[in-house]
Amino acid sequence: GVRYARVETGTPGEYSMSHTAEVYLVDAAGRLRAHFPFGTEADPILATVRLVADSTPSVGAPTPTPSSQPTTSPATSAPSAVADLSVEIASSSIWAGGASPVIFGLTGPEGRLTDLAAGVTVQVTGADGRTSGSPVMATAVRPPGVPTVSYVAFVDLPSPGWWGLAVTAATNGAVRTGTTSVSALDPGTTAALGARAPDVRTPTLDDVGGVALRITTDPLPDLRLSRTSTVDALSAGGPFVLIVDSARFKVTPACGKALSLAKYLVDRWPAVPFIHLEPYRYDVITDSAVLQGSLEAPTLVPAADAWGVGGSPWGVASMPWVFIVDGDGTVTAKYQGVVGSDDIDVIVSLLVARG
Repeated sequence: GVRYARVETGTPGEYSMSHTAEVYLVDAAGRLRAHFPFGTEADPILATVRLVADSTPSVGAPTPTPSSQPTTSPATSAPSAVADLSVEIASSSIWAGGASPVIFGLTGPEGRLTDLAAGVTVQVTGADGRTSGSPVMATAVRPPGVPTVSYVAFVDLPSPGWWGLAVTAATNGAVRTGTTSVSALDPGTTAALGARAPDVRTPTLDDVGGVALRITTDPLPDLRLSRTSTVDALSAGGPFVLIVDSARFKVTPACGKALSLAKYLVDRWPAVPFIHLEPYRYDVITDSAVLQGSLEAPTLVPAADAWGVGGSPWGVASMPWVFIVDGDGTVTAKYQGVVGSDDIDVIVSLLVARG
């Protein structure tokens, strides 16, 4: 799942490369059990390594001898679960507090699982191995033109920190299981998953007389991202994607990346509004955007403030943010920082399929 992208620097003949920076944990059986985002501290990595080590049979462990007890007739017995499933997490942001979508792929002995009819369930477990809540069903999703199938489960991770996920897949007459771990982020004051989206207007080109520079600092803007307001999208009753990002005022190295991703995805989903919101107040002087205040202490525009991106623990310098809202106006997914294409593509595909 490693991704990379060429990033233009603005200097002719020069460019840089942006790429995934993750640490992957593979157990003794060769299964991918966890991945850690760039910047993860040592303590949670160590805790996960210990959790995986305690739950993984060692290579070369003796095979249990067959039982001499009579068994149930194959015609009436349920298939035994086999722990040979690799669970690969695709979501770049997973949140504590409930209703957080987790996107994942499944790989068994025959390769990537592509069964759209597979019965897949996810059980949350704590660091001590105890279950938390009830198992939830996952939905199979295959975005248009994509050969692989992803699964999406909306899980309740009670608090920020590391949690285990035990996945069971019933497919082709077999039951397979696998485990992984995820880091649940603190949502803070951001728009809550499963709640109504903020009913606040984001500015459009019509609001500023068609002068794009007044609502976006992107030097090469895709004007389709500035034609619809969030209140209009809510009234229309269809899903939409809100990108809160700045191309010019880079408070983090990821600034501008979500906006670039939106320019690609808006072509894939022409019927779904992709809406760009420039998060910071600025003045237009001649033909330049000049930030009010400083990059260390920028001021959010009212719409960005209404979506809660400036509150604790994230702060105003935590861009970019992406929010995905369903046709009922409910916040279905949200992402902070580096956002993968699967994060948006899979969730939008899920919402479009639901109608």
